[in-house]
Amino acid sequence: MRHNQNQAEAGRQFPAAAASGAVLILAVIGVVYWPGLSGAFIFDDMPVIAKNPVVHLDDFGWVQLVELWQGFMHSPGGRPLAMLSFGLNHYFSGLEPFSFKLTNVVLHGLNALLIGLLASRLLAADDTNPASQGWIRFAGIALALAWAIHPLQVSTVLYTVQRMEIMALTFILLSLLAYWRGRQLQIAGIAGGWLWLAGAGVTALLAVLCKETGLLAPVFTFCLELTLLRFEARNRTTRLTLRWGFAFAGTCALAVYIFVLVPSVIGVDAYGSRDFTWQERLLTQLRVLPLYLGWIVWPDPQRYLFYYDAYEPSSSLIRPMSTLVGAILLALLALAAAALRKHAPLAALGILLFFASHFLTSNIYPLELVFEHRNYFAIFGILLAGIAGLSQLRGVVSESVARVVLAAGILGMGSITFIQASIWGEPLTLAMDLSNKNPQSERAHYDVAVIYRRMSDQNPNSPFFGFARGAFERSAEVPGASPLPEQALIAMHAMAGSEVEPGWWDRLIKKVEEQPRGPQQITAVRTLLELHGRGLPIDPDRLMDAGIALLNKPGMHPAVFFEFSLHALEALEDVSLAEHILVAASTVANDENWDRRMLEGLQSRGYDEFSRSLANRLEVADHEEKAP
Repeated sequence: MRHNQNQAEAGRQFPAAAASGAVLILAVIGVVYWPGLSGAFIFDDMPVIAKNPVVHLDDFGWVQLVELWQGFMHSPGGRPLAMLSFGLNHYFSGLEPFSFKLTNVVLHGLNALLIGLLASRLLAADDTNPASQGWIRFAGIALALAWAIHPLQVSTVLYTVQRMEIMALTFILLSLLAYWRGRQLQIAGIAGGWLWLAGAGVTALLAVLCKETGLLAPVFTFCLELTLLRFEARNRTTRLTLRWGFAFAGTCALAVYIFVLVPSVIGVDAYGSRDFTWQERLLTQLRVLPLYLGWIVWPDPQRYLFYYDAYEPSSSLIRPMSTLVGAILLALLALAAAALRKHAPLAALGILLFFASHFLTSNIYPLELVFEHRNYFAIFGILLAGIAGLSQLRGVVSESVARVVLAAGILGMGSITFIQASIWGEPLTLAMDLSNKNPQSERAHYDVAVIYRRMSDQNPNSPFFGFARGAFERSAEVPGASPLPEQALIAMHAMAGSEVEPGWWDRLIKKVEEQPRGPQQITAVRTLLELHGRGLPIDPDRLMDAGIALLNKPGMHPAVFFEFSLHALEALEDVSLAEHILVAASTVANDENWDRRMLEGLQSRGYDEFSRSLANRLEVADHEEKAP
């Protein structure tokens, strides 16, 4: 193999001979994404960054840093490194979206350089298709540029919260480069290989601290072994250790998946907030992965909707029929990777990296069905396979023609991405673009309404107030829409002192009753409760009706019961209803510590007599439950 002689040279050539290429990559990224830096926070940016006090770091105290470490509550790991980066952004420049987005672009540029470095090393290692150093250098830079300015990347780079994905890939790439270096030393029989592999493990762990995507780093290294590295090493013990190590780790991971993760996910509670089942999610991914592949191969912004809340799940292999077609396409793609593994390992590697990139998000976990940012690294796999194919054609097509083809493709993608970034730089333009492309998306119409509401300054006489109302109504009328548009209509008119239509309350309550328990349903009702507590003229009786509909949903946290019991006491002066709600909360919690905290909370608010009465009732209920 040429690993021994060419890899050391390929490893040194990027920072030396390709320095101008690195400058070119960064310059193009800066030009292409600059128009998007004037954009606003969007969607999950709001709860994670804009409205999250933990991120609003003003001091480097130990308490603040610990809160940041634990500041992301939606994943077991907390994604502390990404959250720390958000906190640092706020510390140095406040809550200005420009600085947050600029940081994303800078990190994306760093990733592009790492992609170029990795690509050049992989290209140099392809024994089945030997290439000149000039072609390797050019192809590596071209691949890095194509990956960095692919139009599909806009909704990752300029969507601030996806810094989690960007940072995770930074450490994944460092891990892959360290792994590659260590394996080259082992193949050449040079000491130090295991130390580099240990470094790969450390950087993979850092990736996990940014986002769970970091767990895929070992999967990517396995793809490298299956194609280019093939578990080779000068030392026989090293070869055996690698083979048995991967076999053992894979067996352990499979056992954890089957016996721990799957049982915890397929239960009712895990999918209680979704309107699809785990079986439907897996079936739907047979359509989603080919959709992703099409986005990468043929970049068309008209197909990039950003919001996919209207994406219909598959109910069987033939409903819709595109599910079966997608399954056949994916099977053929997997067979192609297997067939190409020996004779075109670089192309096989690209296909495997595409599949591996989606191993977590297209699995059994109760995530949303589709998101564009899930292709952040997957784009590299498909581009790598394409570069490998183009390299194979160099015997038929001259190298100069291949370079022209690559340059033309990059120029075309850069032009599209520049236009997309310009749209992302104007919040109203972006919102209108997304709603026009995706009229069945509640979220897209809702974004338009929120911007119009902000422009109206809560003045009911402003034309933008009427525009906001119309957009909220369109959002509410989308099939399957959540109660959030109705909540927004009620809140907007209450704040402006305008009449709140009874029909909005009727629709909100009906949606809460009929839809699965989810964050939108909980947020809609609790937000109105919070606004009522601030003194806004929110109808307390209709609010209680909405609260009862919410509390009747299975799996509701007892704290929500406590909030509405206070509403019953303070706004409705209905002691009986408050007691009934808190007894239900005790049943849901099934925890004596919760009962104690609940009673202490009532006493701290001055409800001593009510607290004693409730304590007696809970004690009686407990005795009755324990009685034979």
